[in-house]
Amino acid sequence: MEAAQRLLRCVARSFHTSEQVVIVDLLTQRQILSLNELSQHLDMSIKRTQAHCNELESAWMLELHQVDTVNTYCFVNYPAAIHAIRWRLSIIRDETETPKSTDPEHYCARCEIVWPVLDLVDQDSPDGLLCPKCRELTALLQKEDVSAGLFADLGFFELRLREVDETTLPDSSFWAAQDKERLLVRQSGRLKALVNQLPHPETQTPSLVLTFTCGPLRQQRGTRKPSAATACSTIHLNLEPHSVESPNPVFLATSFLSRTNPTRLPTHGSHRLTPPRRCCSIISETSISLEPHVARANAQLQILFPYIDVICFRCSSRQCLALLMEQFACFRRSALWTQDRSRLAPELLVILTSDRVREEDVRRVLEGSLDSWMLQPSALTVTRSRAFGGRDKGRDEDRETVKLTRKLLQRTRTRKRDLGLLFSAHHLMALVDASLRRDQPFPGYVKLSRTARPVAPNLSQHLGNFIALLDQDQGLGEFATDAIAASLFLDHYAPDMHAFPPRLMFHDLHRDACSEALRIGNKTPAQTNPESGSSTGIVDSDTFLESIVARMDDLHSSGEPAVALHAKFYHKYQDQWLSLRTRKTCLLCIQRVPQYELPCRHSICEHCVQVYGHASEEGPRFFAVLHCFLCGADAGLHVRVRPPTAGVGVLCIDGGGVRGIIPTTILELLEEEIGLPIPVQEHFQLCAGVSAGALALSTLFLNGWTAAKCSRAFEAFARTVFRRGQLTGLAGISQLWTIVNNALYDSLPLEVTLKAIFDATTSMTSPSYASTIAAKLALVVVPIRTSDPLLITNYNGVGDMSERNGYDVYRGEEGLAVWEVNRSCTAAPAYFTPKYVDGIGLLQDAGVLQNNPIKLALSEFRSLYPAKPLPQYLVSLGTGIFMESASRERVPGKRLGFFKRHFLHRLFKAYMSLLSGKKTMDDFDRSTKTSPLFERCIRLDAVVPGPAAPLDDAGSVPRLKCSVHQDRLLQDAICALAKRIIASLFYFELDAIPSRRGTQFRGSGCISCLCRAPDEALSVLMQKLVQSSAVFRVNGSSVPGTLSGASFWTPCGNFRKKIKFTSGDATISILCSRGLQSTRSAGPRFVCRSWLKRSS
Repeated sequence: MEAAQRLLRCVARSFHTSEQVVIVDLLTQRQILSLNELSQHLDMSIKRTQAHCNELESAWMLELHQVDTVNTYCFVNYPAAIHAIRWRLSIIRDETETPKSTDPEHYCARCEIVWPVLDLVDQDSPDGLLCPKCRELTALLQKEDVSAGLFADLGFFELRLREVDETTLPDSSFWAAQDKERLLVRQSGRLKALVNQLPHPETQTPSLVLTFTCGPLRQQRGTRKPSAATACSTIHLNLEPHSVESPNPVFLATSFLSRTNPTRLPTHGSHRLTPPRRCCSIISETSISLEPHVARANAQLQILFPYIDVICFRCSSRQCLALLMEQFACFRRSALWTQDRSRLAPELLVILTSDRVREEDVRRVLEGSLDSWMLQPSALTVTRSRAFGGRDKGRDEDRETVKLTRKLLQRTRTRKRDLGLLFSAHHLMALVDASLRRDQPFPGYVKLSRTARPVAPNLSQHLGNFIALLDQDQGLGEFATDAIAASLFLDHYAPDMHAFPPRLMFHDLHRDACSEALRIGNKTPAQTNPESGSSTGIVDSDTFLESIVARMDDLHSSGEPAVALHAKFYHKYQDQWLSLRTRKTCLLCIQRVPQYELPCRHSICEHCVQVYGHASEEGPRFFAVLHCFLCGADAGLHVRVRPPTAGVGVLCIDGGGVRGIIPTTILELLEEEIGLPIPVQEHFQLCAGVSAGALALSTLFLNGWTAAKCSRAFEAFARTVFRRGQLTGLAGISQLWTIVNNALYDSLPLEVTLKAIFDATTSMTSPSYASTIAAKLALVVVPIRTSDPLLITNYNGVGDMSERNGYDVYRGEEGLAVWEVNRSCTAAPAYFTPKYVDGIGLLQDAGVLQNNPIKLALSEFRSLYPAKPLPQYLVSLGTGIFMESASRERVPGKRLGFFKRHFLHRLFKAYMSLLSGKKTMDDFDRSTKTSPLFERCIRLDAVVPGPAAPLDDAGSVPRLKCSVHQDRLLQDAICALAKRIIASLFYFELDAIPSRRGTQFRGSGCISCLCRAPDEALSVLMQKLVQSSAVFRVNGSSVPGTLSGASFWTPCGNFRKKIKFTSGDATISILCSRGLQSTRSAGPRFVCRSWLKRSS
């Protein structure tokens, strides 16, 4: 190992740059490093570091392994690197030793030009050849013979290569670099290719037969060299040709038992030094734990064991039998194995292919070890094959063996059918794929089928919330049993899901959660007082759980879809739901936090809206809820759901009193620059605002006002609420009045105006314009009893709570009115009194702590969209950068007045300095400068000449608006953001899982547009792009065709362009004639992962 490392360091110093030398030195010392760690060591950007690593990878000096869209790791694959060095030296030696006929060259000292002799033939003179340009005499250019020195250098490297050959190089891979006690399992697309050959894979139920023999223990004289299949511990999958059209096709798997062979699952190829060409590309790699006493050769057998119907073992000697027993012993101790009795044990068929082994000896030895494989004695069948004898291993099995195998298959299939575990080809492929991707013991078929769609982690809490709502009359009777049974039935039996038996499904997934729910709901198991004999509990938990299983059995036996059965149940108990209401749990599914509150005060989650809502005429992702699913009351809820692969735009607006006119004016200009008949707020899916910013966002997203209307209303609003009395307008009196009255202004005009703008009965989670554009709104306040910000949202605080650090999100039982929340947001200290809200306490303006909510918005983005690494763009709108004129600067040494020297005035000035969001933005930029997020953050703010406008100076509004229109730098930034927003209207969706070869992907998908026909915005958008000669580029190559061509449009008139890509990262961009180039999509790893989650 040390010899190989020394050789790599020498080669790096001879052929590569100094930065690349440092990279090689670090990797030979640290084994594996991420790009971020390398960039820190080299003190250079990640982009330059990756460029150096790409050059080293092209020279086979290292390999790059991308774990996700953010993290990329570098490591040295020593066998590949040594192989590349050996090849490079051979090429150099061949080129050096081969003589080359080169024509002599002449050099002109005056012109400093080297001339070929053929160009000087007609320039001959008595003294020699003349330069054609200056007519001076040229000299013959003497060439140095570098072959001697070069051969010496090559000898040095060849000596080092001989040292490396005397050592044993480890099997290098990404997982091996991370942990040497782990095994790399590679999965190819072989199984998928075989399933695709079946005519009806969704209904055909295949069986799996595994046939394995012992690898040659030694190479005897006269025998052939072990084949590649024998040398590599692979599993070769094939499809029995005569069973393709059968309802029960048979997959044939072949493998070999060995003590030392490595595991690569499943690959194909010949025995060569270079990596063999595989018939199926590797689509995934999984690292599994390997205990020291577990043979590496039987790992693949442990993974596939739950799906095998018949194990056929060909035994030719006692050594083969001993090796089989060794594998049995490894099975018992394996970390990948667990004694799960829900699994079906396969049949074991031992075929004796030699007369040296007796049938009685095999039975006696194997029957004592069947328990380690969970086999019954009746599952063992021993027979002797007449077709297999001696070295003749090329013939097929005889007819008796074939008949016996089919008989065993039929016996296994009958047991599986009776237990409800006979899988279709599609389901079998999905289960095998899930098994190959996990580093845990086999959890059972039911849990494995929910790998991509796991049970809600807080299911017990939601079930407990529902049970706690039930009064004494309802109790845990038929209503509660049916509600929970229907909810669990709908959760598991999704469309195209395998119909597991309800009892097995409940036992594996939901039993523990239901038992915990009884404790949470204070419905503990009944206990009998031994003295009085009376029951002190409510219901016996086992009886209640058994009633749930019985009800699920009834639902399953009906044969109707789960959604239809669930809907029938809720219509049956409409009277019961009238008295049950909660904002903690969606009562329709009893598994999620609700997001929308209906007028009847029932709350439902977005998932139930998609399941039960009516598809709107506006598009496939628009849903309408006309009536409450629980009580039948009118709902009037319209919800839009964005495509999973579409980007997310984030908007933040600072606070600042009357300065809030600046963000609304910026939004006006942004909407004009985009030039589409789409309100500007539709381009943002997550918004956060403080103080005046919260008020602006509420009118834009909840009321659906345009930015222009919002600006006009804001100006009138400022004149109304910032109106002083005759005495409070006098100098000095206002400060005294603020101290006595706890506020400078009366709160009554503010509350009356807010109630006029927002309906007094409308809550934050009521149906609003925000739900129709798939926007989430977070308004920031601060409780006076704490120092942590509190977010009041229109999505009821759904999201991952672990991502929310340093602030709280309101999830109370009482819905907060919109006007009440905005009254709390605008309760700036010294201007308005705090607002008391039931269940929370006194609330005030959050500008005191965090006037720029960009960090809060980013945390909410990570909580709401865990599958998206970065937002499409993060826009922060400021409330002005004020530039004091030189004439107003204070003269040094001049004494300040009494009030300006008072601590109250100094405290007020310190508070006003906190309102500047620029400092927060500067700190945020510094913390994200080396992150990809930095390029996606956009700060828009206007430079305002003159003194800072007071927060309550309504007369300064025209000056603030004028400064926005006159700021040229701001105009350029708005123009750039508009182009990025236009590009974000397009998104990319995969057609299927891309095939992978190494780090490269081959796939296809479609570019679609969020604007849909017959919306006017679609035609206007395409007209703008066509006029600017816009083209789509995939990895720098233009997509053929024009935007007006038929290949870009569907028959329904919607934009949809199919593309193909072959790359490690597919970057799609829009390029216009004016030089616009905006990146549109992430790499296929992220897209592929999202697709896998949705399709499983």
